[in-house]
Amino acid sequence: MFQRGLIRQLLITLAAGFAISVIANLMDGSLRGYPFERVAIIILLSMAVCFLAGLPIRINRRTNDWWTHHQLIPIIGVIIGSVSMLLSCTVFEQVDHYYDITMIRSNPFLSIGGWAITIFCLLHWYPTLLRRNLWASQEA
Repeated sequence: MFQRGLIRQLLITLAAGFAISVIANLMDGSLRGYPFERVAIIILLSMAVCFLAGLPIRINRRTNDWWTHHQLIPIIGVIIGSVSMLLSCTVFEQVDHYYDITMIRSNPFLSIGGWAITIFCLLHWYPTLLRRNLWASQEA
């Protein structure tokens, strides 16, 4: 059961990461020249970092019980991460380079922070327990 749930979480997070990157590229223009290999490496590295950061949730029994019984936290985290990634497309900062070149780019703090929160919360979300808790509350 533990392995099946972990594999399901990894696949959901991987699919969501690719969907987010495709949407971000479509917002920039088109998918022509889509860097599939680089995107895959970034997604897998961020999943590994978020998995290691959330390892205490999986290992510590009390933390795991608390996290699985408060399923709104990862849902709200995914919403906050997605909103901050969307806001990064609207909040721009001006970057001055050498030779009098000025560029305007999206805010990297919002996009990277939103990406990390979204990947972390998707990776450590237990939707089967949420359904089980909702069904139990409806039957009572």
